[in-house]
Amino acid sequence: MGASGAGKTSFLDIVARKRKKGSVEGEFFLNGRAVTDSQFKAVVGFVDQEDTLMPSLTVFETVLYSALLRLPKDMSIAAKKYRVLETLEELGILGIKDTRIGNEGERGISGGEKRRVTIACELVTSPSILFMDEPVSPFERPFTDLDFWFGRL
Repeated sequence: MGASGAGKTSFLDIVARKRKKGSVEGEFFLNGRAVTDSQFKAVVGFVDQEDTLMPSLTVFETVLYSALLRLPKDMSIAAKKYRVLETLEELGILGIKDTRIGNEGERGISGGEKRRVTIACELVTSPSILFMDEPVSPFERPFTDLDFWFGRL
């Protein structure tokens, strides 16, 4: 997509309406219609370049907390748990659902698995649009294959 420092992350932050630094002015359109921030956030998910996960939680707990906080209140807890399990299965991390995330001092899941957990935290909400900044390592198979991502549409 471009060399390091070319502005890819800054561009993605602007397109995804993430106000990290500076200011951006203008109108945003979805399907040719101007949308407000709240309308935009209702249909968009964003996976940041950095994985910020709680090392003491398991993979399942991490994605479940995202689901509990972000899915509709009228959706049952059982339905939310089922959605979490489906998402973990789709990303190939169901087998590590009871493993703690971990950190430098406490062994946990791998870096590629952490990345997929971060992606799962967004996918569990079924966004219509998902922006991902550096979604995979070039060494992560099968997640570097375009048919993995687009074959599921």
